[in-house]
Amino acid sequence: MRRLEPGAQVAFDGRTWQVGALVGATVRLIDEEGITASVPASVLLADPGFEVVGVPLGGAPQWGRFQSVPLPAGSRTVLW
Repeated sequence: MRRLEPGAQVAFDGRTWQVGALVGATVRLIDEEGITASVPASVLLADPGFEVVGVPLGGAPQWGRFQSVPLPAGSRTVLW
């Protein structure tokens, strides 16, 4: 499923952008040339050309998630 979330690729205003952040009701966008834009989510979603065209790649897991792993397995992940 494609969602509007940080890291997602979106088509907007005739260009492809990457979502850099969601701040309240504002979406921070970055294009391929490094140009940034802050767009109200309502404007972005109302644009006739808007589309989520790609999803973010999986990144490294957050360290807090290792707290629920059993101790022997958790020790091995930290050593890795």
